[in-house]
Amino acid sequence: MSRSHSSRWRYAVIWGLLGLVVVALLAASSHPSLALAALVVAGLGAWLSSPMRGDRSLSHWDAQQRHVRDGWVVVYWRPGSFHCLRLRSALGSAARRVLWVNVWADDEGAAFVRDVNGGSEVVPTAILGNGDAVTQPTAEALKTDMSPQSAPRARSRSSRWAGCPRVFRGFRGSHGSPLTRESDADGDRRQR
Repeated sequence: MSRSHSSRWRYAVIWGLLGLVVVALLAASSHPSLALAALVVAGLGAWLSSPMRGDRSLSHWDAQQRHVRDGWVVVYWRPGSFHCLRLRSALGSAARRVLWVNVWADDEGAAFVRDVNGGSEVVPTAILGNGDAVTQPTAEALKTDMSPQSAPRARSRSSRWAGCPRVFRGFRGSHGSPLTRESDADGDRRQR
């Protein structure tokens, strides 16, 4: 099992084990109603942090394409992150107008977040419509960037990559396009 695959389940298992311990302690002290409430909270936490949740995340590559073409806001997130859950709930219905990339499900997305944040995999990390990267953005900042006044125009097919946001310039990955980054065997970044 790869490190990234096992880390996807880590928080779900922690939630489940913690819930079982708390339920056992509360049931032993004859508080069945509190034990039931703790079981529900632990089950909800385990579900929210597990990969079985079935999120509808895009891959890093697909999100890049749509961001460059249409100017969508991209948010890199991971299950179980309190900051990501808080941001998504604070956005409310506006969360549907954001491209979500799960860094645990997409290795290129995780590499991109580490590249933007100086080696740290800090989530949520957002790429605004103008190409600026923001670490742990507020919901108000994202809503302001998504407002009609600040929405960038869709680019034509011929000039699609000409106005590439500065965050994506020079980033090479497995797709080999000018928007991705690839490392050599020594770990040094190189341009193709």
